[in-house]
Amino acid sequence: AVSAERCGVLLAVAGGDGPVLVWNAVSVEPVTTLPGNGAPVAALAFSPECVRPPAAPAQGCSRTLATGGFDGRLILWDTATGTPRTQFVVGDGAPLLALAFNPEGTLLATGSAAPDSRLRLWRIVDGAADANPLAELTGTVGDIQAIVFHPSGGWLVSGSTDATLRTWALTPSGAELRQTLAQHVGAVFALAFSPDGRTLVSGGADGVVVVWGVGP
Repeated sequence: AVSAERCGVLLAVAGGDGPVLVWNAVSVEPVTTLPGNGAPVAALAFSPECVRPPAAPAQGCSRTLATGGFDGRLILWDTATGTPRTQFVVGDGAPLLALAFNPEGTLLATGSAAPDSRLRLWRIVDGAADANPLAELTGTVGDIQAIVFHPSGGWLVSGSTDATLRTWALTPSGAELRQTLAQHVGAVFALAFSPDGRTLVSGGADGVVVVWGVGP
């Protein structure tokens, strides 16, 4: 799993051995090593806040990194101190395979493997999450492998091993399913919006990249 912060300084990398390595992507030097989840880490996401300490630019601008493990444990790390602000097992402990912050950094979406197959939303305050989710969204079949928020922050998209994309509109109480899109043959592993939010790109196990036009 790999995640880069918004200002382009820090890069986090994790594999099956558990620890999370945080690098300065500019100087290509290690910044810190986080002990990880105690199980292989499947998903990483930097919070989008951009507060770079003037005296320590090498430390990057985002102080919060979320990690999801195959043991279902969600951890939110303070990258400056290398300590967790939040850690708990999500649901029944199904592997967490996808993570994404909203553009404001006030919500975190997590996607779980089957048979849980739930997209959950968590409120984020000062880089920490409450152990009770804001919403648990069902309706997905298979493992949720990818999540991305629209740049407006008003909706998000998830991709799963059932070869579909699902769009979810945020509501005061969480989110609701708006649309199911099917164009891939096989699991959807990657999702990304263009900066202006008018284009969505998805990539799947079929080796196909699909470019979706997004309405206003």
